[in-house]
Amino acid sequence: AEATMAEATMAEAEIATENVVMKECEDLNVTTPMEEGDNIAEPVTMGEGESKTEDKSKEPKKPFKKSKSKQRHLELHKKDVEDMNAMVAEANFLCGTCVLPFDTLESLREHRNGEEHQYHCNRRTEMLVRGQVICKICMHVIPAYWGSHMESPRHSVTTASLIALGEAEEGVDYTKPFKVIENGVIGDQILVKEEEYMEEIKDLNISRVVAPRFNPCIGLKYIEKSGHRYSCKICDAVFTFKMRAWHINSEKHRMNYMKDRYPAYYKECKELKINMRRKVLLMFYAAKVEEKEKEQTTEEEKKLKALFFDPELFEAEDKRIDEEKKKKKKK
Repeated sequence: AEATMAEATMAEAEIATENVVMKECEDLNVTTPMEEGDNIAEPVTMGEGESKTEDKSKEPKKPFKKSKSKQRHLELHKKDVEDMNAMVAEANFLCGTCVLPFDTLESLREHRNGEEHQYHCNRRTEMLVRGQVICKICMHVIPAYWGSHMESPRHSVTTASLIALGEAEEGVDYTKPFKVIENGVIGDQILVKEEEYMEEIKDLNISRVVAPRFNPCIGLKYIEKSGHRYSCKICDAVFTFKMRAWHINSEKHRMNYMKDRYPAYYKECKELKINMRRKVLLMFYAAKVEEKEKEQTTEEEKKLKALFFDPELFEAEDKRIDEEKKKKKKK
């Protein structure tokens, strides 16, 4: 019976993780082209006397089949989690915010007072939207199914580490996340069940995609407009206006820029085996680079950044692009 319950719990966790990844792909406007293996409706040949209006309720529902791209995202995410859990299992102490293990309590304390940790805490607080859910122990914004994080090794080891540091109280149930009561303001702990909280905030229209202004933006000097698309010379990539943040904030773009301009940062990130840790460190270095190059930014780069990330400008550009598409369809 215990084995059956364990298998059921693991299956639920896998489904929760899969749903989170799928939701992240949808929120980030990740569009996947039709690929071989995707479900495609086959044409139906009608016989004599048959009506074209059929009762579809009698037809058995086909199981939903994910595209290959989404399956790959899911597989990569699962591998990242497995690698991180293996690293956490060997750690004496852990900073869940920066996904960084430590051998001694003193080294953890020094890190938490350092520049990188403070940057991530401040950034994640600033980008919070009312109604969201956050783990205050790991400073991790939870998109959905908070049990998948609150019951993870990352969370439990970080909790034990903060209790040892005296920054968390022993005996408090930290498996419950905290609610965001206003933009950038963390409120009380959520004591109700997840379903009840989701019912409370259903009218808030919360989006997981935060304003891109909270993400460091580097390498704009390599981006040029080419017709209705944009090209990035350093990545040898082409993307649409709607996918601008997806490319500029991508690991590939940041790593290519570091390799070209900041080889020391690139080397340190490249040598990291844990993908989640590399992404966190890369975000911090991108912010440092952006600050360093602030005075060297050209007028063209400033205009491009404003067009890409200023809400008033990019919303107007999105609207203009949509109107152009409608006109083309009418023709």
